[in-house]
Amino acid sequence: SEIFASVQAAVRDAAPRGHEVKIVGVTKLQPFEKVREAIDAGLRLLGNNYAQDGEKLREALGDAAVEWHF
Repeated sequence: SEIFASVQAAVRDAAPRGHEVKIVGVTKLQPFEKVREAIDAGLRLLGNNYAQDGEKLREALGDAAVEWHF
């Protein structure tokens, strides 16, 4: 896919310089089911613009092993 190819290119470009590439999934306006699907697929970094929405989502996800960014 186009996204996968773009990420691979970023990794190739960053690695020789000692940089790390991280993907942060943005949960803003996404339904719980889609966020859960992304976590189940291996996404571990999640971001949300609004603390109240992020807090509700964190509560709904329970003990999901993710790192949150606001």
